[in-house]
Amino acid sequence: MKRDNNVTANDKQELIDIFEFITGKLLEQGERSVDEKAIVCLLRSKKGLRCAIGWMIPDSVYESMSKKQWKTLERMQEPVKGLAALGLYEECFGRKFPQKTELLNELQFAHDHEEVDMWAHAFKRIKDLYL
Repeated sequence: MKRDNNVTANDKQELIDIFEFITGKLLEQGERSVDEKAIVCLLRSKKGLRCAIGWMIPDSVYESMSKKQWKTLERMQEPVKGLAALGLYEECFGRKFPQKTELLNELQFAHDHEEVDMWAHAFKRIKDLYL
């Protein structure tokens, strides 16, 4: 069932652009961005991999944050909410509207919890739901 997305044409296009950008990067990457023990999903790994949200965070924001702040964000169920609490939502994701936040959270959840070989299926479900 499709979500009730009462969004403008511009917002709809922005959702499509975000979806295509993140899913394209994750599928190209072909593996989860995780710590050395493959336990914790990371915004950015030492191998240069990124999670869904990690692809949206500008280098300038990433480099300005302390290691402790990033570790806290990485352990959150919804790092989008954490970035918003730090006043960084707009800098990372642009103008805030509910459907965008929900889409970002869904893509992050897929990265963190779906098996990589199931990402395409998960992304199709998310696309059908939001776009």
